[in-house]
Parts: sequence; structure tokens; C-alpha cells
Amino acid sequence: MLLDDTIKDATRRFKQKGVARHARQKDGPRNRVITPAKRKAIYCELLASTSNAQVAADALERIIAGNDLVGVNYLAIGMRAARSVGRISLLNTSGKLIGYATGFLVGPGALITNNHVFGTDLDAANAFIEFDYEYDIDGRDRTPVRFSLDAAPGWFVTDKALDFSIVGVAQRSDDGVHALAEFGYLPLSPRPGKSFEGEYLTIIQHPGGERKQVCVRENKLIKYLDTTLWYETDTVAGASGSPACNGFWDVVALHHSGVTKKDAQGRVLAIDGRVWDETMGEDKIKWIANEGIRISAIV
Repeated sequence: MLLDDTIKDATRRFKQKGVARHARQKDGPRNRVITPAKRKAIYCELLASTSNAQVAADALERIIAGNDLVGVNYLAIGMRAARSVGRISLLNTSGKLIGYATGFLVGPGALITNNHVFGTDLDAANAFIEFDYEYDIDGRDRTPVRFSLDAAPGWFVTDKALDFSIVGVAQRSDDGVHALAEFGYLPLSPRPGKSFEGEYLTIIQHPGGERKQVCVRENKLIKYLDTTLWYETDTVAGASGSPACNGFWDVVALHHSGVTKKDAQGRVLAIDGRVWDETMGEDKIKWIANEGIRISAIV
């Protein structure tokens, strides 16, 4: 998509809610004011996520100190979480490819992405999803596994205000070789407080329809409100519908839009500092923040 209402609304909220002020704050414990009550609340949420008092206590200290060291099993757990994330190919009624997005499994046979990706059941019916569109450990292409989507009545739910759509997925791949269950799913928790300002998030995404990627730097949670949170993770077009995860790979938000950098005249800027126009492509836009819909609000 180009500069549509979703991006414009995200940019407006970024200014109205004072997110830019939070984005300028530096990392480090001297800039983190955590009251005893807040400390206890964070610990309780971490304990609920981990079911391990020592792990929760260690995680709390890392968050407060701005320390991003984690156990090596973090990588293995992340790989397991990433299996549930796929690239969505969007087709028109003639079967012509018109764009890409990201989606992820949230239950047996259920996929979530954005409403601006699937605004209607017809949009979903004219699309498909591929898992394993990524490089293997040796840098070689894995073989993508394609699944059809089921937008029949009862299998399509959408909400424009929270910008999400849930659609059914076939239980077997289009070639009949793979079962959908092989790819697991990322459960969605209604519990609020799964992430905290200053924490680092990870978005699993197919930016621009490219192979699956994650951002491992500059991905701090800046601010969150009742239904929305903002973070600095790098994303581009095609990342709409990606899961934003905390340090325990719990999904805390559904990524849906970026906030563009503009000049004094209100014109969108490109990454090289020039004024951006549509001929450059959306991957050349300079983004200053990203916005996600809180999973607790969606659930």
C-alpha cells in the first residue's frame, strides 16, 4: 500500500499522544523511574508469563537496568515462534498479484492479519499464505509451503477500528504434503501489561514480501495506551499483520502501521533526505516509529 489513511492516522496519533517526546528519551537505568508498586506489577506480569520466580526476577532486573542479555534458548524459542508466521500474497479477482502482507497463526486453523489487508471476506478468499519462505541455517532458500484461506461464514471476523481480521486456513497444504499443525500457533492472551516502556520488542515479518526477517536492534517500546503502542522496530511495506513479541515471545501487539518523517512543509521524506514520492516505492520512506494494536484490546 502507499500512503493511505492507516499511515496518516498513525502519524496523527504519534503527534497528539506525545510519543515523539518519549522517543527522544535515552536508555539506561538513570532514565527509568520505577516505583515499588510498578516494580511489583512488572514482576507479577513476568511471573505470569514464565511461571518461574527466578526467571521472572532476572528478567525484571534486566528490564530495569536496560540490559538486553538473555539465555541462549531465547533464539530457539524465537525460531519456534517464527514458524507460525507467513507471507500473505494478495490477488485481485483475476488472480493477479497486487501486494504482500504478513500474518500469523493464532489457533488451529485460524490466522490473524490487519483489516486493511483483508477488509472483506472476498479479499481473504482471493489470497493465500506461505510458511517457510525464508533462508535455512546455511543461507539457502527453504521450500515455501502454501495454504489456501477459508473465508466462509463463521471463519471470517474483522474490525476496522482495531485494524484486525481473522480468517480460516486449510488444514493441509495446497500440495497435500504438509499439515497446518506442523507450524504451530502463537496464542493470544487477554492479559494486559505483557510489555513495558523501555523494553525491547521483536517483530517477525515479511517486509516488502521478502523472506522472513526479524529486527534485533533499535526496537524499543516507546509508549502505550489503551489500544495502541509505539515502538522503534524497523519495518517496511509488507510487514502489516506481523506479531510484535516481548522478551518471552509473547505476542503483545499486531503491527499495523508506520509513522513517517516529514519536513517543515509537511512533506514525507525518503531515507536519503529527499522529498519522497510514490515513484520511489514505499521501501524508500523514512519511518520514525511504528504503531501496533495491543493484543489485549483485540482479544
